[in-house]
Amino acid sequence: MNNGYYFYIIVLVKMNLPNKLTTLRLLLAPFFFVFFSYCSNWGKIVCLFLFSISELSDTFDGIIARRNRQLTDFGKLFDPFADKIARFTYFITFLQLNYYPIWMLLIIFYREFYVSILRQIAAEKKIIISARLSGKLKSGIQGIGVLFILISININILYDLKLPEAVITYWAMFFITIVTLLSGFDYLIKFRYLLKIPDK
Repeated sequence: MNNGYYFYIIVLVKMNLPNKLTTLRLLLAPFFFVFFSYCSNWGKIVCLFLFSISELSDTFDGIIARRNRQLTDFGKLFDPFADKIARFTYFITFLQLNYYPIWMLLIIFYREFYVSILRQIAAEKKIIISARLSGKLKSGIQGIGVLFILISININILYDLKLPEAVITYWAMFFITIVTLLSGFDYLIKFRYLLKIPDK
């Protein structure tokens, strides 16, 4: 093991608990894709557990950081990044099933990209864009939607109930897409003044 590996191990060990939970979400995302895509039915069962662990870590890292006053620059930067990586991993993984059209994923991507650019513009003007209610609702609906899809798939695997998982996935993703789009419009309307080009 070279010095580079030792360095990363030391950094991980010295992280506070909230940052370790954030890092955990980043590490779990590719495993979700691999297990779901290449490990047959038992891999999809594992993915339900991976998703649950990831979502719980997302809930508790913020609670612990605020309670113990462990807010760090790493957490501020990587916590939302880890959320986006995890969610897009789920959506791209489900896209392989051909249960929903790619335009839904594109709308979700465009919204996240737009809000990220908006936050960067605001930061350059010393303005902080806090999470809005629509953004929190969007995140909650995305998590519930993914859970609903995974449960329907796993029920069919474990109990052979023949739930219409293609229909469930389509409408879950459709609802996620609409809520995500509306959230994007909410941010656009609220912070549209940041996009104005100043007169020369």
